[in-house]
Amino acid sequence: MEFCDEKSVLKYFREDGKNRLPNKSNLLGAQRLAGGALNYTYRLRFEDGKTLIVKYFANHMAHGDNVELPQERYYTEKNALKLIGAQECFKDSWIRTTRLVDAFDDLFMLVIEDCGQNLINASEILKKDFVLPGTAHLSEMEKKEAIHQFVAKFAKAVKDFDHMLKHEVKIKPDTHWEEFKNEAYWTVINKGFQAMIPFILNRFNLNEEMAP
Repeated sequence: MEFCDEKSVLKYFREDGKNRLPNKSNLLGAQRLAGGALNYTYRLRFEDGKTLIVKYFANHMAHGDNVELPQERYYTEKNALKLIGAQECFKDSWIRTTRLVDAFDDLFMLVIEDCGQNLINASEILKKDFVLPGTAHLSEMEKKEAIHQFVAKFAKAVKDFDHMLKHEVKIKPDTHWEEFKNEAYWTVINKGFQAMIPFILNRFNLNEEMAP
């Protein structure tokens, strides 16, 4: 069974999988989300106004049918979300992973919370013409100060998140080998944090403010 289009997702959750979703309200529709190249991701909309995200791990790249991938990568992401989500130190963190709602091993599909359609991502923050939501009425000077404060908070949260991963949760391939079989994941994560933090600090001249 594959879920490579919106119709197949809707058909399954309206028929055979009708009772598997935590939201029992009438399922109105499924919208394929752009973004990830590896997996198929959909937003489910319900009659009560709530939404959920389902993520299907096919045996090929979502944006490249001729590139085969092992569906077992599903277990890595499922276990990562469960492990990180269970940590007390992340519950009130300004930066956190999305919450795992359910996992269907037989379908290679995750059900996760919908973090919304209006989130601010790092790409938006780094745009020169970026306007922080809720600040359109402010003067140019006030807008710049609002962005400055926002980015300082963002950069600190990234540093805190990186610190918690390394020193409080201590999740590494050698300590949680069953959950994380591919050490390359952690190389990418660490390099990402190492590159992101100084870039943001330099972009907004926050080096002195964020110094230890």
